[in-house]
Amino acid sequence: MIDDLNLYGDLNSPETVIHCDPVSGLPLLSEKESIHKLILNYLPLPYSVAEFGCGQKAGIIIRMLCLVHGIPAHALQRLLIMERYMSPGTIEQTEYEKRPHALLSNNPLASRINSNDPAFHRFVENQSPEIELRNNVLRTGQYHLRLQPLVQFKKARSHVAVLITFWDEDRSCAVERIADATLDRNGLFPVETLRTLLRAAEAWIFTAPLMGEFRLRAAHFTESQREQISIVNGAGFSPGEIPASAHASLFRSLSGASEGTIGDPSTWTWVNNIFVGDDKKMHAKLQEQSGKGNPARSLVKSLVKARTAGELNRANEIRENLDDLARQLNLRKVLQKEALRCEKELAPLAEAANTVSHFTSLRHIADLYRKGSDLFSTETDRISRFHGTGVSLRRRIETAATCSRNSEGRIDARALNDHYFTAASETIRQMNHDGLDVFVDKVGNLHGLRLDREVSEDIATGALSISDVTRDSLCIASHIDTVFDAGKYDGRLGVFSGIEVVETLQNLERCFGVRVASGNALCPIMVSVYVGEEMTFSGENVSLPGSAAVAGLAEPEAIFRMTNAAGETWLDRLEAMWEFLREQIREKRITLHQSQKLLLESDDRRNLPGPTQFRPRHYFERHVEQGTFLQRCESPLVITERVAGVRHEDFTFEGSRAEAAAWEMIRRLRLLIEQESFSEIRSTTGIFAASKQTREPVSWSAGWTLSGTSDHAGTTDLADRRDSAVAAARLAHRFLEITKNYRPLIGGGVVLSTREAKVLILLHFRHRSYCHWPIKFGFRPIPVLPIRRRRNCSWRQSKINWRTLQNNSKCKFVYRFIRTPPR
Repeated sequence: MIDDLNLYGDLNSPETVIHCDPVSGLPLLSEKESIHKLILNYLPLPYSVAEFGCGQKAGIIIRMLCLVHGIPAHALQRLLIMERYMSPGTIEQTEYEKRPHALLSNNPLASRINSNDPAFHRFVENQSPEIELRNNVLRTGQYHLRLQPLVQFKKARSHVAVLITFWDEDRSCAVERIADATLDRNGLFPVETLRTLLRAAEAWIFTAPLMGEFRLRAAHFTESQREQISIVNGAGFSPGEIPASAHASLFRSLSGASEGTIGDPSTWTWVNNIFVGDDKKMHAKLQEQSGKGNPARSLVKSLVKARTAGELNRANEIRENLDDLARQLNLRKVLQKEALRCEKELAPLAEAANTVSHFTSLRHIADLYRKGSDLFSTETDRISRFHGTGVSLRRRIETAATCSRNSEGRIDARALNDHYFTAASETIRQMNHDGLDVFVDKVGNLHGLRLDREVSEDIATGALSISDVTRDSLCIASHIDTVFDAGKYDGRLGVFSGIEVVETLQNLERCFGVRVASGNALCPIMVSVYVGEEMTFSGENVSLPGSAAVAGLAEPEAIFRMTNAAGETWLDRLEAMWEFLREQIREKRITLHQSQKLLLESDDRRNLPGPTQFRPRHYFERHVEQGTFLQRCESPLVITERVAGVRHEDFTFEGSRAEAAAWEMIRRLRLLIEQESFSEIRSTTGIFAASKQTREPVSWSAGWTLSGTSDHAGTTDLADRRDSAVAAARLAHRFLEITKNYRPLIGGGVVLSTREAKVLILLHFRHRSYCHWPIKFGFRPIPVLPIRRRRNCSWRQSKINWRTLQNNSKCKFVYRFIRTPPR
């Protein structure tokens, strides 16, 4: 049967989500380290800033854990810890030494920079002119960051964090842990540790379900607080179960807070106890949302109780109620909007924190270089000190990813499409900022050269040729074009790493007076961006057109004739890119080398320099292949010693059985490379297309649409392939085996133009003894094999067409294969 046929090969791949308890949905306690690493690696969170932005950080973390990594909303809460006394007089007192219960935190910024360091002033002036350093205060946006060893939470008198409820499989109970890398970068920690970290033994602790109200919890009372509350309300009192107005009144009496102040719970929202960004309209909207999530508080309590008692049916029922509540609250949309607002609010803090981190790493590199120490040590402590350069690189890549997203939010910068133009402009902008002279060659590759002013002018006047300048350069290169719905690092890591290296060299010289020797090279370093490396254009027997042109393996005129799935030629799209860049130059968003400007303005822009003029003797590429192979091997990194050789072939079949021959060749090639003796070859189908010419009459046909994947990276392991054309070929072969008494005429067309390729295959049949075909066969359907929906692919069976169809007489497909060098 068809469902027994494995059309796509091995579809098993590791899961990338946090593992949760299947009954309660709570994340397993064994996942706490993984969650902590995810939080530490999340770029927009400035952990080195302690006194501001805690509520915004919580919003971003919740969005990441809930919407991206699948942790259910009922496992997440906001926690608020507040000073013991909130009376008007206490709030007016801004000196924490005079408030015995003030919240205090270690200041990560204080140990990292010296406000009197002239090198830091030069770095900030060039890198982040919007940041000002004066009187031991770092000013950024609306924030004033103090550089003392200890900082207080002067504005809010409170701190917000994320509280995660885990399920402990070993002890069969629920466990709560706080996620707050600002206070503790070593891992998630218990609630009782919070008061110690903030030096406030008698601070009040509140919790709130998502979109619920902050309430005191009896489990978190200190002995002193318990005694005070028992006097007011008696023993066994649960503040989470009384009305909101009564709870607010209770806390005001306990803390001395006045109505309408930051210590009055009736003014709080589900995200914080202060006005959000001083925006009264937004604050009012958040207050309107607050309280709607309150039912989750008792439901989660009942869920944990049922799960602990082993009442699985009851636990499942409660979990369904919690899921229904999340849907009723439209919680996913609310969390997404809240996180976007939080990222906007955090932007100035992130800029300041990243600037400090970047400078700290540069200072460490300068110190090592002056001492003649090894910069390439693999010691963990040494690598961690380079963290700031990694943050800077991540920001470059994130910015380019934002430029490359389509209306659905997916990265789609296929070679020479509109999003590619935007990404190219952003890449040039970054090169401009870091002092590179940017050139565009004849086929559309971008090259950033680090030139002295005299050399740059000599190129412009023709006194020096580009090849004279680039011959002895170290070229750091890769590509920025992508496949559809691509990863943000694939290819781009190599390009932006090169720009980051150039910026590091610039800053070492500018800020620390450290000039790295470059020998006699006129251009010591260059960064190249090769276009078309993901092969979304094909034809002319050209593979990897951008780099092939630089290597002299492909002529520009042949590249110009290549076409993409939409039928557009390379030259058509290249003309559009030239026009786009010209407009960017007019608007002063980017600049190109002076020898380029006139050429882009001219009618014949083919006079741009030839790609081979940018061929260096020394080449380095840092590359990430974003597949699942390394994940299966549980390896974060593999050093590749050899580069795979790629060859692109066009095959055209003509004749009455052209389609059948094409499908059969696809199938046999895949069978061939699955043999052990051909294990070094990786192949993938590119474009399959059939002509509309028809010739031979048939009796009936059946059609299917297969959803698969195209645009595989050439070296993607076979187990990770979803080749639609291969699946269709296997399906066709299966029909050939089943219908031995008929003459199958296989037709149809395939266009693998997006990641989710749709393959339409029409299986036309004619009986071998066509002239003796019984009439009754024309009036009743022959048995159709059952086809079920399979994991990672979808099927849609069409109606059988009871009309005369003719077989396509001509078809063409493109096949790509790679042979890696012998080990």
